[in-house]
Amino acid sequence: MKNKILIIAMAVFTIISCDNNSEKSAANAEPYKLQQTIYYGGDIITMEGDKPEYVEAVVQREGKIVFVGKKADALKKYKGKAKEVDLKGRTMLPSFIDPHSHIYGVGLQAVAANLLPPPDGDAKTVDKMVDILKEYENSENGKIVIDKVGWIIGFGYDDAELDRYPTAADLDKVSADKPVIIIHASFHFCVVNTKGLEAFGITEKTKNPQGGVIRRIEGSKKPNGVLEELAFFGGFFPLMQTFPEDLEDYMFQKAQEMYASYGYSTAVEGRSTKAITKSLFRAADNKKIFLDVLTFVDISDNREAMYSKYYHSDYVNNFRIAGPKLVHDGSPQGKTAWLTKPYLVPPNGQEKGYKGFPIHEDEEAYALIDSCYKNNWNFQIHCNGDAAIDQFLEGVKLAVAKYGKKGLKPVLVHGQTLRADQIPLLVKYDIFPSLFPMHTFYWGDWHVSS
Repeated sequence: MKNKILIIAMAVFTIISCDNNSEKSAANAEPYKLQQTIYYGGDIITMEGDKPEYVEAVVQREGKIVFVGKKADALKKYKGKAKEVDLKGRTMLPSFIDPHSHIYGVGLQAVAANLLPPPDGDAKTVDKMVDILKEYENSENGKIVIDKVGWIIGFGYDDAELDRYPTAADLDKVSADKPVIIIHASFHFCVVNTKGLEAFGITEKTKNPQGGVIRRIEGSKKPNGVLEELAFFGGFFPLMQTFPEDLEDYMFQKAQEMYASYGYSTAVEGRSTKAITKSLFRAADNKKIFLDVLTFVDISDNREAMYSKYYHSDYVNNFRIAGPKLVHDGSPQGKTAWLTKPYLVPPNGQEKGYKGFPIHEDEEAYALIDSCYKNNWNFQIHCNGDAAIDQFLEGVKLAVAKYGKKGLKPVLVHGQTLRADQIPLLVKYDIFPSLFPMHTFYWGDWHVSS
């Protein structure tokens, strides 16, 4: 399939008509001053209308489409004034718009050890994962990261696909003298080795933070290395703030290249903390962003970003803040999504009847939603569990009663256990549900059975 499809990432996403004046001036310009390309010889799909629309040729000038039509007309108009590209039967279509992802995390993934299970990686077992981390330590990216951060970092482990849950004891086999951290595919958990626990200041006496869990060795209070939600974020986010700028810039460049390689010309950072926002601001200020990148800032710790020049409806240096991001629970695959009914199989360390947990107590959650309506901020909110969605809907109800809808259209991100009785309330309050169907591919059986 890959050698039969060609995705060309353009700077615009719909075919646009060029005005006559610009065409006349272009026709009279000296050819060597124009960066133009004619594409023909394949299935060119415009994506206009409800049915497939095909054209014979497209002409692109310095990032914008200036001609769509017949090949003969394109060659007549631009012959000698544009580079010619024969698609040789391949398919061309407008670039893709990423609706929700984490470009900073993609950059981290690009430089970390790949711990994804098949089909995206080779980490089928914990032992195999340990081998991958040992190999990574001596790799080019591994040496760069360890030199600049001091940690061995892996990304993408998935306990739904592993033979058992990894612990600090497993990661101690990777290194006893360097801290090791592996990040869950959901980016809601991590596992650290003994040195990593020391670096995070976590001991037997450390209590679980609100909205997080430090897993313990069975029958004791000793941490086993697994950190959930805010226990993970509370250690990793400060670590991210120690990343040197040149490493973050390298990560961001690699992330952009990865998005572009799959045909995306718009990318999202779905939750930017202070460290992530600082990195994005620097890239924008230095004009290092060649995609269109937008972010939603985590206002629980990064509210000041909402008052920057980048909170704008238009892109500034290919970057903009689109609004706030709220997070009300965790992930169903990691069993930290907050449900109204218990998980069939509770995670390690939890009793029968475990339902996950909220990130915020009710009053704090309502206050965050209230601030969005008060400031007229169109926001996105992460809710996977139906109990978290209940909390969100109650917060919206209170805010709308106080301020009115104000034309806002909040986005419910993921909503994987959305109940039928909650859907009319989404309609009532103009909430857009951005669901997560890809989870049925990766974790459908896991969800059903556990």
